[in-house]
Order: sequence, then C-alpha cells, then structure tokens
Amino acid sequence: MIGRQFSYYCLPEDLDLIQDTALSGFDYRLYSRGRADAAEPLTPISRLRLDYPDMGKVTLFLIMTPPPPLDTLRWTTQSGMRFLDTAESYVVEVGRCFTDGKILRDNRFWYAPISMDRSGWVPKDKAFTDWADSLYRRVKKVLYYEKDLKNWFGPAALASYRENRYRFLR
Repeated sequence: MIGRQFSYYCLPEDLDLIQDTALSGFDYRLYSRGRADAAEPLTPISRLRLDYPDMGKVTLFLIMTPPPPLDTLRWTTQSGMRFLDTAESYVVEVGRCFTDGKILRDNRFWYAPISMDRSGWVPKDKAFTDWADSLYRRVKKVLYYEKDLKNWFGPAALASYRENRYRFLR
C-alpha cells in the first residue's frame, strides 16, 4: 500500500509537547487501537503520552481521525475478527515510541492518501489529505531532523541521543 509517513523518536514528554503545542486548536479524535478480538477495537483516549510503567502493558498504537464528516472508518472481518482497514479508512496511524529506560525504539505517523476500488487506485477526499498533511506539518514544527539517524526527534529524545542515554533502535 502506498502511504505517506515519517518515523520519529519521542519520549513521553515529547508527546505532551506535540499535543499541547502542535495540536493545540487542531481538530482531531484520538483512539487507542486495541486487540482485534476486543468488543471495541478502538477506545477514545485524551492523551498521546504513555508513561514508562505502562510500556508493554498498554498498546503503543493509536489512530487519529479528522472531525466528522471526514472520519470515515472501514472495517473488515477475517477469521471471525473485526479489523480496522487503515488503508481504506480516513485515519492517521500514530505509533508511540517504546522505551524501557535503556532503549528507545522509533515509530511512525502513517496514512494512505489513496484507496482501492473496482477501477484501481483512487485518491481519497482532498479534505482528508489536506487535514493529514496539515497534521504532519504541525507535528514536524516541534520535532528536529537528525541527519545521522535520518529520523525526526522530539526535543527530549534528541537531548538523550546527544547525551548517549539510550540505545536508539529502529
């Protein structure tokens, strides 16, 4: 699937910075992406941040949707389980970065600007792709691009990289 993405390293305080500055005044809905066999595979949440004690216990995977009426979700069923089809839905996948205090693993923002129909690949609604591109621009304004690792960093993650406090993994 063709998509638009950028990878990044962020610590929990960087996610607070993104949400409190870059996303302030930006209209979006945020969901925790649960297990496919859960009664509700998407749970509304209020914060991007995931604190260290919850790493490995709470999902790192989030879904951001634009405001209605652009918040189109497409579901598919396989082997009796319901899955969100992120390629067909009007969503941005947001992966929170895992850390255990020794390593920091990158994650990504991703969305599909096109979807598939009977005639082939078709662009998604321009209002959605404009919304997603605006989200990317806003988030990248508070991140820094580190040329050595070819990745985006939140300020706290970048300071940790420069001070060699974590092992940075992709």
